[in-house]
Amino acid sequence: MIKINQILIIGLITILFASCTNHDLTLENAELKQMLSVLEEELEISDQKYVELVTTLSEWADEAIVICNMDGQVVNANGKYCNLLGYTLAELKNMTYQEITPEKWHKMEDNLRDTQVFVRGYSDIYEKEYLGKNDQIVPILTRAWLLKDQSGNPSKFIGFVKKLSD
Repeated sequence: MIKINQILIIGLITILFASCTNHDLTLENAELKQMLSVLEEELEISDQKYVELVTTLSEWADEAIVICNMDGQVVNANGKYCNLLGYTLAELKNMTYQEITPEKWHKMEDNLRDTQVFVRGYSDIYEKEYLGKNDQIVPILTRAWLLKDQSGNPSKFIGFVKKLSD
């Protein structure tokens, strides 16, 4: 039986495949079903496998993607996320999403996390800002998803991010 977090990951994978405009992904339905079947089996192995799989696929996506633990610590991010903020992945792994979010957004974001992400597993798309390297303000659109561990406990957040036009 597929758990809720696996369904969310499969949905994310589907979104990632759909957003891959720079790659030829014209696969037959049977091939896609076979790939999803293999992915479902892989997803059952461990929470770390989920993160690794999503991170790998995220490099193909048009969006910047970040994975954080439950304390907000950056666990992983794709190159687009690093480039958006001007930090290396090593630098980001020493930061939390709260540290790169101006304080004026903290209360609103805490509220969204508590009333949407923890309740239904994801947030609505919302606007906020990030503080990039050298305190550069980066306006963004974002959405957060909750990942759960094998026991059904919240374990990670995945954020999909798009830079708003200057």
